[in-house]
Amino acid sequence: ILLMGVKQGEGFSEAEVEEARACFFALHTVAAYGYKRLEVEGDSLNLIRRLQSKDTPNNPLGFFISDILSLSSSFDSIVWQYIRREGNNVAHALAHLQPFECSVRVWSEGGPSAIHSLASTDMCKFIEISI
Repeated sequence: ILLMGVKQGEGFSEAEVEEARACFFALHTVAAYGYKRLEVEGDSLNLIRRLQSKDTPNNPLGFFISDILSLSSSFDSIVWQYIRREGNNVAHALAHLQPFECSVRVWSEGGPSAIHSLASTDMCKFIEISI
């Protein structure tokens, strides 16, 4: 893991908007750390398809997609990849990281040990799915 982070806050929108909010946070964070080539994985198939097709509906989700696509133009390359929920345990665990704090936490080294073991599990599942 090169970089991981979480932005927890109060309130909640519909799931797809929250997925888009998390994606925007991730892109903003990796840009600040100087990464230029990305593969973005998400378990919201609809969001990934919208990002791939650059579809920006006229609603709150569309505003996030527009911001994501605008920010994505600052990278040398970016690939949007759908991954099933059972292969995305790291993202789910980070989103629910305890203690819950209304704050931003980013780790460029180390990080919660439980996340590293989940990453190994996710990679094993990915390899099984890909073979």
